[in-house]
Amino acid sequence: MIYYLYLVATAAIFSAQFVLMTSYRKTEGNTLLSVVRFSVIFNIVALPIAWTIWAISGSDMQVTIFSTVLAGTLVAIYITSSYVSFKALSFADLAVYSLFAMLGSMLIPFTAGILYWNEDLEVHKVICCILVIVALLVGLPKGRSARTGAWYNVLVFLMMGLIGLMNKFHQSKSMEEYRMLEEGFIVLCHVFGIVYNVSLYAFLQYRASENPEKIAFPAILPGTKIALLCVLAYGLINWAGNLLPLKALLHVPTSVQFPMMTGLVIVMTTLASFTLGEKPEKRTVLSALIAVAGLTVLIVGEYQIIILQNELGSP
Repeated sequence: MIYYLYLVATAAIFSAQFVLMTSYRKTEGNTLLSVVRFSVIFNIVALPIAWTIWAISGSDMQVTIFSTVLAGTLVAIYITSSYVSFKALSFADLAVYSLFAMLGSMLIPFTAGILYWNEDLEVHKVICCILVIVALLVGLPKGRSARTGAWYNVLVFLMMGLIGLMNKFHQSKSMEEYRMLEEGFIVLCHVFGIVYNVSLYAFLQYRASENPEKIAFPAILPGTKIALLCVLAYGLINWAGNLLPLKALLHVPTSVQFPMMTGLVIVMTTLASFTLGEKPEKRTVLSALIAVAGLTVLIVGEYQIIILQNELGSP
């Protein structure tokens, strides 16, 4: 039961991160430099927290090649998705963005679970996938700039799905003897996050300088107190938002975990958009309702299977 509570907490953290990212973007803009600055600070804040959790967990602090390579690749995708996310939020409101982000993180690992990890394809899963696709089509914004934003949202959909897929791969039973424990893996991700973003920050400043021999680095801190508070808060909760779903993946089926998180985040971020002064369009609300309906069908179907297995005494 506690692992399902992990998912509820993760959904709340993801929703809060969306709000913080949106608030930061409104004051700092959506340039690549502002994204890199955001990533540098939150990784620096999150690293000592994640390291402390790893140290006090009592787990083996050994580093493996498999987890190191996967963490480095995953962070590179994270950085790219962060920039794309900032651009997407400049064309679409929070509810539209979160819809694409969370449906991508659900649908792609969900499909891989059936095709690669040999999970059963039941009727309720098919119904869920159809409703998710309908939700995406209904939620597509109109207009030229909206269509431009839609392309960014499609990229968000694909990248969030790839991130979920890689997390599932790291936690799969076939990789158990090659991977690090979750606490150490999160530490590696933050280390790579700092190294990549500081390097990218230096490169951007070098390119922007008229005189490469006298590079003037602007302050790494954001220009406003609100932006600084947003990125600090993001760093304080980011490690938990990464660690909890990894823990849950060891005990909760993929076909339950990703839909449950997706439905919760869509609802939470749609409600949160009102607190940011954004009034979601009717199309967005309808899309979220269709997605939640699909996820409800999926979760009810999975629950009935669990009940039947318990009655039959099967594992």
